[in-house]
Amino acid sequence: GYEESPGLVGNEDWANEGRGWAEPGTTPWIPEDMASASIGQSIVEITPLQLARAYSVFANGGYLVTPHLADQGQDWTAPPLRTKVDMKPSTLETIRAGLRKVVADGTGYGLNDPALPPGAGKTGTAEDSQRGGPDHAWFGCFSPYDNPEIVVAAFAQNTPGGGSVHALPMAKKVLLAWHAQKAD
Repeated sequence: GYEESPGLVGNEDWANEGRGWAEPGTTPWIPEDMASASIGQSIVEITPLQLARAYSVFANGGYLVTPHLADQGQDWTAPPLRTKVDMKPSTLETIRAGLRKVVADGTGYGLNDPALPPGAGKTGTAEDSQRGGPDHAWFGCFSPYDNPEIVVAAFAQNTPGGGSVHALPMAKKVLLAWHAQKAD
């Protein structure tokens, strides 16, 4: 199989073991680590596929979906593997409303296009804390907001300018193609 390693959110043991790049015992856990983790910086490692899975929870009403690759023409009649996430409906709706607001009048405003139904998403800019290079750009989204059909996670490595400059336009191209083929 093609199993992906789980994402990483560092903790005290991880820090004391060297954070994956230093000698054990030389990088203790500090209060700033928790602050950085809370906004997805520094000690958080996630792939675009893992971000898309997280956004699937917001898009489909609370289920974490396990994606699969399929050959063209393959019969996929089995229902998708999904797990209900333990989250209050009110929490899920608050997150969904926040993601919609980001696109309606926040950093995700560039997703608005007459060719697209209203969507929801969040831009992200992550520092390259290990190499000190230019920031990474992220954008996670789903569309349409009212009845989601597609989740997209876009990532641009070491591209100064942030999620709204680099990753959002990539996701927008995917959404435009998706909705155009649905209209045909």
